[in-house]
Amino acid sequence: MKILEEQRFIGYHYIAVQDYSQLLAVVVGLEEFIQKHTQVKIIVIDSLAFPFLQLSDMLKRTVLLCKILQISNRLALNYNLSVVVTNHLTTRISPGENQLIPALGESLGHLMTHRLMFGFLPNDGYFAAVNFKSPSFQNDSAEFQITKDGIRDVH
Repeated sequence: MKILEEQRFIGYHYIAVQDYSQLLAVVVGLEEFIQKHTQVKIIVIDSLAFPFLQLSDMLKRTVLLCKILQISNRLALNYNLSVVVTNHLTTRISPGENQLIPALGESLGHLMTHRLMFGFLPNDGYFAAVNFKSPSFQNDSAEFQITKDGIRDVH
């Protein structure tokens, strides 16, 4: 069983970053990495918000986020791959209403070409994916379950 667990991650590359400068360095170096590893089909940045939490200079934060997202978009287009950015929502609490918003500000949401939100629906006992923004798909949602056999449709 141990060998099967190790084989499951063959072909995956993981780079841990602790701050925005490390994240920027990794993203800038991705094109060279992709050129050497032509089988790359997806890049996951989890989380975009975490490396920027200690940066209080809003202008610098916005400039760096734009640069990271521009590079990511260019890589997606030039190399026909997907870039997934996760974990960048927070709750805005206001009288009588709570809203989920991008953790690094509303401008971040405008920089993404597609926005999906995933969440657990405790009353129903399953998960939902909601398409909030897409130039090619209408706003919609889908319910799903996560089972020992994988991700399955609820209905």
